[in-house]
Amino acid sequence: MVSDLSPSGSKNKIKRMKLISIIVIGIVLLGLALSVSGCIDNKTYTVTYAPGTHGTFSPQDISGIASGSQTPTAPTAIGEPGYIFNGWSPEIKPTVTENITYTAQWIEGHLEYTVTYAPGSHGTFPAKVTNGLVAGTATPAAPATTGESGYFFNGWSPAVKSTVTENITYTAQWTDADPAIDFINFILENINYTVTYAPGSHGTFPAQVTGGLAHGSKTPAAPTTTGQSGYVFNGWSPAVKSTVTENITYTAQWTDADPANNSIIKFILENINYTVTYAPGSHGTFPAQVTSGLAHGSKTPAAPTTTGQPGYVFNGWSPTVKSNVTENITYTAQWIKEPPNVYVTGHTSYSNPQNHRIIDVSVHNYGGDGAVVVWTTVTQGKNEWTLSQPVHLNSKETKKVIFVFFEPSALSSINYNIWIEN
Repeated sequence: MVSDLSPSGSKNKIKRMKLISIIVIGIVLLGLALSVSGCIDNKTYTVTYAPGTHGTFSPQDISGIASGSQTPTAPTAIGEPGYIFNGWSPEIKPTVTENITYTAQWIEGHLEYTVTYAPGSHGTFPAKVTNGLVAGTATPAAPATTGESGYFFNGWSPAVKSTVTENITYTAQWTDADPAIDFINFILENINYTVTYAPGSHGTFPAQVTGGLAHGSKTPAAPTTTGQSGYVFNGWSPAVKSTVTENITYTAQWTDADPANNSIIKFILENINYTVTYAPGSHGTFPAQVTSGLAHGSKTPAAPTTTGQPGYVFNGWSPTVKSNVTENITYTAQWIKEPPNVYVTGHTSYSNPQNHRIIDVSVHNYGGDGAVVVWTTVTQGKNEWTLSQPVHLNSKETKKVIFVFFEPSALSSINYNIWIEN
């Protein structure tokens, strides 16, 4: 073999050696890259949700999560009585990039709820309402259930929970004791009746006919009765029923009287007795006051003391009370809904472990049920922040409203104002 020792032969040999070196280095780097890539792609992490110092839920560990996967959903945070969940620390990232523990944060305070047991469509017991219940406490016991004749109690809807977690109404369910009653009710509800007030033999007013009346509806009011000269109206025949149960005609009755002889009219008037009733109306809680045996022209009995349901204010009588008795009459109490009358009964300012500024406000409703908006403004130097929260309050109810301000420095003093809007 003869080696090429010429200058050109040496140069070609050097070029071949460099090319071989570059190829070898490229293969090594490619292997390293594939090895690193495999390590990255196969790396998994664990995400933990911890209850923190006042949480009562179990820690949740989710392992084997690939890098870049979506962060698992946090569990429902349940805490000790007297503490309110205030987020996670650190703040939850959207994707998984490392082993990490998110710890529940808590602030002192509690939410209050109302549990109601309602009688439903056929119950006869009063609704049982329990206010001021703290989340996690035992649900109040249900009341004794009594229902209309022909129905028996068939549980609550929704099913009663063992503990309080929200404002909730449990409504009594009822089953018809006799399936035939459903058919009878269907017939009654779909039959319409007619009530007629006829003038009779000596009336001069036109007959009043009211059709399309449902079974059990209120009997229409009688018309004003006018009669021929020499006759005095003396009631209806048959006596007017309070509700509609059939097609019926009430006919005006008349008594003969000589207008020239005032003693006859006077005799009749003096011997007719009337009844005056004061009824509680739709929201009154006082019993109806019924006074019978009242002579024509006697003084109208004094009205009773009016008491109403919480949240309602007495607003007079309908019709307006007459000074003297001239007929059988019912005066019905009128009511208007009392607006909420809310005042701040306590407040405090403090900082939580994350240096958020907390304003804790207690409000009490001295008026009727309703919604209000609680506002608070924090000022620190020339800076100002305002937050509001809508709050629904039952009559005589007290609630706490928590405001969390993230912007003002917890290291410096602040001023704050609180006000209510109805």
